[in-house]
Amino acid sequence: METIRQFAAMVCVAAVGCCALRLLLPQSALEPVLRVILSAFFLLCLLLPLRGISLPEFSAGSALFEGEVAGGQQQLSERLREQVEQAASDNLRTVIDEKLKKFGISGTNIGIKIHTSTAGSIDITGVELMLPQEYAHLSEKARAYVEDELELPCQIGLIGEDNEDGT
Repeated sequence: METIRQFAAMVCVAAVGCCALRLLLPQSALEPVLRVILSAFFLLCLLLPLRGISLPEFSAGSALFEGEVAGGQQQLSERLREQVEQAASDNLRTVIDEKLKKFGISGTNIGIKIHTSTAGSIDITGVELMLPQEYAHLSEKARAYVEDELELPCQIGLIGEDNEDGT
């Protein structure tokens, strides 16, 4: 009971002190900052009795829990890597498709080769363009765009063609 009285007295003294300090200081541009500081001080005075409370330790199943957390982190990390790869691939596909449309090429299948390192960095290692037969005469223009402007190796094939050598 004595502890509760001491706590109540401390809170009252802190509140009176904060109010007195606020009344004594002149109004200025720093008044909002002072209000925050006094509010934080009063909040700390309220929370001070909680410092002696200790939280129980969860040691009984901690190894099992840590294993579950590690597995969950690995799954999350793998899903994130896949989503980042997909987003990078989709964005590059969109950029290439828009440029090819400006060249007058449509109906192109665009394949993106992506490699993710163990450090998590994503490397785009190449682009495969499959152009419809009617755009065969524009294949070098498309290759030049990908290799020169995007600085990516590019293989070009024609849809309906049997050879796989990229020409």
